Amino acid sequence: MQRVSERFQWALIALLMCVDVSVCFAESHDIDGLSLPRENLKVGILSRVADKLGRRDYYFETELPRMVFQEVGFEAQISNYNYPRLVRSLNQGLIDIGPIFRYNDKFLTPENPDFTCADQAHLGLPLIISKLANNDEIPDELSAADLNKYNIGYFRSLEKGIDPFINRPNFKPANNVSSLFKMLKGARIDMVFADFVITQSLSRELNIETKEVFKAGFLEVFMCASHQRREPKMAKNLANSYAEALRKLQGSGELKAFLAAKGLTLYEDLFLPRPQQNAASN
Repeated sequence: MQRVSERFQWALIALLMCVDVSVCFAESHDIDGLSLPRENLKVGILSRVADKLGRRDYYFETELPRMVFQEVGFEAQISNYNYPRLVRSLNQGLIDIGPIFRYNDKFLTPENPDFTCADQAHLGLPLIISKLANNDEIPDELSAADLNKYNIGYFRSLEKGIDPFINRPNFKPANNVSSLFKMLKGARIDMVFADFVITQSLSRELNIETKEVFKAGFLEVFMCASHQRREPKMAKNLANSYAEALRKLQGSGELKAFLAAKGLTLYEDLFLPRPQQNAASN
């Protein structure tokens, strides 16, 4: 009975958050005999691995958000973007909702964005610097000062938000993460700077083994909603509903079961709430 009550509550929230019901709702879904409207949401996700997205990572990047939105009565229409394009699309109202990064308490967005973010992050992505595991010329653990001795590649879209950490001549930008890890595999760079999920995904895809040698902090991930079809307060409610639904799935054990079934148990500790400390400036 409690389950029905929670889902009915989310359906009411969905109704309140929609400015134009005729536009927002295209179909209904039944819960114990109740015919409730399901909102169509244009959802942007980060397809940072592009065409190299492995099956397990597809579940993490695409199917998990779809499942969470369904939990609160929404039908997610998912599109893939790199991070700069996702931010622009959200700011212009081309999508309803999508993930936004925060680093060292600063959102990686334009000034005065036309969208509102959730009160709390739902994901914490460790930023790490990694070498090829069989490269014995590089120690297994480095200090911040040691980094200056090596050529380190990074994904160009991180550039503006992670300065001054990567504002060094030995940090080399790449236009996409697939090229970045191919450069590592081909020994054109010594190490890569990327988040944990990207590192795991592309290491598997390219059949290489990487070794983390430096922790560079965290990217906190917030779900954020556009003001195009919603007033800021309603956009905030929509953004918060994702994090709240995800926490319910954590509490019930459904999230843990989903990750285990898809071979993604190593990502379980990335989900918040959990205090995160950035170390890049230390």
